[in-house]
Amino acid sequence: MEKKPQEISAVVQEKKQLTKTVFQFTFLVDQPDFSFTPGQYGTVIIDTTTRRQYSFASAPNELPTCTVVIDTTPQGPGSKYFENLKIGDSIRMLAPLGLFVLKDSPRKKIYVATGTGIAPFRSMVRSGYQGSLYWGLRFDEDIYWKEEFDALVGQLTGFEFYLCLSKPSPQWQGLTGHVTEKVMELEKNLQNCDFYLCGNSNMISELEKRLLEAKVPKEQIFLDRFY
Repeated sequence: MEKKPQEISAVVQEKKQLTKTVFQFTFLVDQPDFSFTPGQYGTVIIDTTTRRQYSFASAPNELPTCTVVIDTTPQGPGSKYFENLKIGDSIRMLAPLGLFVLKDSPRKKIYVATGTGIAPFRSMVRSGYQGSLYWGLRFDEDIYWKEEFDALVGQLTGFEFYLCLSKPSPQWQGLTGHVTEKVMELEKNLQNCDFYLCGNSNMISELEKRLLEAKVPKEQIFLDRFY
């Protein structure tokens, strides 16, 4: 049975700066019956007229704490709200919301993210879900959570992690180029996979187009456009 969203309040337990513009917040939720499914999000109430949606980046079994990751690059009301939040402050949100959750199928799961579109996949992976995770970032200084995902490769059977930089430094030792290219290069059985795409609209549109051209059925492609 689908859980209905409710207005919940939560207190900031931790505020961690991951990169120049990306912050990780951990909240303590005060509703004991609150739960969500990996891939879902909460709508944070910024003020009387402003709402912002953020996917949960933690697993449901970590409740009553939950984590979100915020890119403050836009510098809009949401960015400034979170930049000013301090440990001990309270927020209000409507949650859980969203249908970007794993569908039951025997096919391999392919998760593809850019930027903070990684959040729902972190929730899924920390919940023990198998699959291959592709993450596209631009620069070396944009990287966070790499050590965590690398460690999970050794801990979770059937989990693979590919980090790809489009504008790496000469010192970068990993994959380079656009994440869409790496998915098409490395996955050899596209039609027998389910694809979950989250992040930049351009990446999502491009990869969806290429997957459809490769005869992947449209009902095996699931989208969550962050920006």
